[in-house]
Amino acid sequence: MIRSILREFGHILPTVIEAESKFAREHGTEDELEVPGIADGILGAMCHQLNGLNARIDGLTKFIEQHAWLDADARRLMRMQGAGPITASAIVATIGDAS
Repeated sequence: MIRSILREFGHILPTVIEAESKFAREHGTEDELEVPGIADGILGAMCHQLNGLNARIDGLTKFIEQHAWLDADARRLMRMQGAGPITASAIVATIGDAS
């Protein structure tokens, strides 16, 4: 939605999430955009919401990674190429006891 509001006023962001996240982190710290005040306020609220969501995702990702390293089954799965902590945790949670 951030991209669509910016596009409405002639500012184009690439279609990758990293560009939107970077804009959200930097909103209000860089030069002011040429958008009406109400649109800038809405952008600010949306950027704040996206930053909070990204922070919660990072925290939960770290929690899952820590939990995976404490679980013997997950550690064994993580030895496989391409299986990281999140994948290993998901497999252990889904399958449980593989015997």
